Amino acid sequence: MPAPDLSSSLCEVPAEMRAWPAVPYREARRAGGRVAKIPLSLTPVVRPANHRDPRTQLSFAAAVSACARGLADGVGVVLPPGIVMLDFDDCLLGEGGVTAWVADTVGRLVSYTEISTSGRGLKTFVRAAKPGPRCRGAGCEMYGPGSYAALTGRRYTEVRVISPAGDAVVRLYEELFRGGMTDPLPHHQQAMATPQMEEVVAAALRARNGERFRKLYVDGVTTGYNSPSEADFALLRMLRFWSHADPLVMDALMRRSALYRSKWDLPEGRSYGARSIERALALGGEVRRQRHPTGSACKAQAVRAARNMD
Repeated sequence: MPAPDLSSSLCEVPAEMRAWPAVPYREARRAGGRVAKIPLSLTPVVRPANHRDPRTQLSFAAAVSACARGLADGVGVVLPPGIVMLDFDDCLLGEGGVTAWVADTVGRLVSYTEISTSGRGLKTFVRAAKPGPRCRGAGCEMYGPGSYAALTGRRYTEVRVISPAGDAVVRLYEELFRGGMTDPLPHHQQAMATPQMEEVVAAALRARNGERFRKLYVDGVTTGYNSPSEADFALLRMLRFWSHADPLVMDALMRRSALYRSKWDLPEGRSYGARSIERALALGGEVRRQRHPTGSACKAQAVRAARNMD
């Protein structure tokens, strides 16, 4: 349950953020000690819910009140248009220290920053447009409108405003996802960005479960899944359907998704990605009824791209 001073600490959240849609959450401990935040609906009964559903969203005061009454463990907000959240994981060191790169980044942004719910990381909120679909980089995750942010109100700096940082966010995105903090995108990931594969993604987005596909593939939102691996597997099952169970196309699309991370290629040999695709294929099931011409074309291009990497 929330700490006794949760209500008072949340009062430190900037007034602007307290006007955003708020959704209370309940904590759930997962394997490995990870604590998940499960957004809640309070009516007609307390139950897990989609934070994007307007029927779930409350005023900030009502969400805080739900915590005070013991109905929830904490409060989160839904990021509105024009806002980006930077989530720096495990950057706080002993005795109040912080890793040098994060200290420099936060210092340059000069925007509202708070200590995360784990007590080991920081979250900074800025005014900017998210430059691309990817979310999870090395040491920093970047989220845009529609994403859920659990709040603490435990300010890390004295800055109480959300400052413009468009250019800084573009540079940080480049650093995180196109070099610098992470390895450049694999050659075959770049080669697979074909119009045909874009059509496969477009078809998946138009489907009845297109919103679920979009959250995983485009936004990298894993809320509602027990772990990032479980979210990976859910996306792979959808990619299996749309790619006609073609493992090469599944791999290429997964690498282009917002869920892609370096773990996909580790360890060398039979990697996490290869094992995950095998599991998704082993379950069987239906595939897209009409064979799409991109299947063989994408497969051939994937083979050519792989040869080019040798």
